[in-house]
Amino acid sequence: MAYGGSEAMMVDFVAPMPDRIDPGTVQPLYLRPAADLVGPVTPDGSRVYGTC
Repeated sequence: MAYGGSEAMMVDFVAPMPDRIDPGTVQPLYLRPAADLVGPVTPDGSRVYGTC
């Protein structure tokens, strides 16, 4: 089976069906890099360390 979605979506998809899909056989085909982008001040007004 091929599944198009994030790894987290696949984990949620497999979780209720352990008798149908063996989680140990699931292999990601494409891992995407991720990043958290924030400005020098967060929405609550606190400063982000190392940016200013």
